[in-house]
Amino acid sequence: MKKKINIAIIGLGQVGIYLYNEIINKKKQIELKTGKKIHIAAISAKNINKKRLFKIDKKIFYKKPLEIFKKEKIDILFEVIGQSDGISKKIVEFALKNKINVITPNKALIAKHGDFLSKLAEINKVNLEFEAAVAGGIPILRSIKEGLATNKINKVYGILNGTTNYILTEMENTNQSFDKVLIKAQKLGYAEPGNPKLDLNGFDAFAKVRILSALAFNNKISKSNCIMEGIEKIQLKDIKIASQLNLRIKLLGISQIINNQLFETVHPCLVSKKDYIGNVNGVMNAVIIEGKPIGESILQGEGAGPGPTSSSLLADLLSILRGNIKYPFGISSKKRGSLKPFNMKNYSNSLYIRFEVRDMQGVLSLITNRLAKL
Repeated sequence: MKKKINIAIIGLGQVGIYLYNEIINKKKQIELKTGKKIHIAAISAKNINKKRLFKIDKKIFYKKPLEIFKKEKIDILFEVIGQSDGISKKIVEFALKNKINVITPNKALIAKHGDFLSKLAEINKVNLEFEAAVAGGIPILRSIKEGLATNKINKVYGILNGTTNYILTEMENTNQSFDKVLIKAQKLGYAEPGNPKLDLNGFDAFAKVRILSALAFNNKISKSNCIMEGIEKIQLKDIKIASQLNLRIKLLGISQIINNQLFETVHPCLVSKKDYIGNVNGVMNAVIIEGKPIGESILQGEGAGPGPTSSSLLADLLSILRGNIKYPFGISSKKRGSLKPFNMKNYSNSLYIRFEVRDMQGVLSLITNRLAKL
């Protein structure tokens, strides 16, 4: 790779603008560690005049991102828009086909089109890096691809969404309602200011589960229907009841092999306050990997906010600048298998049910009789 590297950043939201500022401030540090001089040749977003946390160089701004490639020679593209399709997919696909390295935190894009895009990267001998797509600043994907590469992994699970974990923690600590804590999370930049639905309904965590499954089990990205439930229906009274039982509510993402079948799910779980996972609070994420011969391995760190995400994006940048061309999912696309999905009709688990009834004689026996007939 040449010594001067041209970079383009597409998307200047919370993460994109933070990344832009980090790259500007850390140019010398990056050159020291890689021997490469980096230059932000182009940036793009919908609105050049939008009020942002950091000032941008308007001389390199492009309203239409595809125009960048007509006027600039780009070596590395950061896609930080976040759509699963549309302009996000179009830009990434164009870049890979034109032998441009791509770095993205876009878990929705990778979970939906990762197989196709990874093939493009392999064919064109460039990198498609997406460490920041899972668990914010935790280097979980690189750990699976490199540090634990010779282990046979059978289960990966944990807290994969810092926004929901922050909300559940704050509800317990402050005794405030879901709605009030959500507003606080939005002000702090942990939740999207406009529409945080994809965090709250479990989709964000589930996209990460799909990516983890593909990496951990050398599998193509699963497309099967699975259980996905978020935290929108959890009320403060649920948090209090759980606490009385010495439990906490955590939104967990789970991926494991059961009888040679792939089991994936995301839903709120009751976990003991004595357990490790029950004490991962705030915006923290924690990923637990079970395999042989490693046994149990735990990685924990901040999973929400532009800072941790930018940390992973820059780690991907340094990896590319050092000249490492790697398979996006750890092994060649040709060698990745297709696990049969677990039959959800065979799935059973314990459930928490809350009843709100009048305080009168005979209510409990009536409930017991009704449950017995189910």
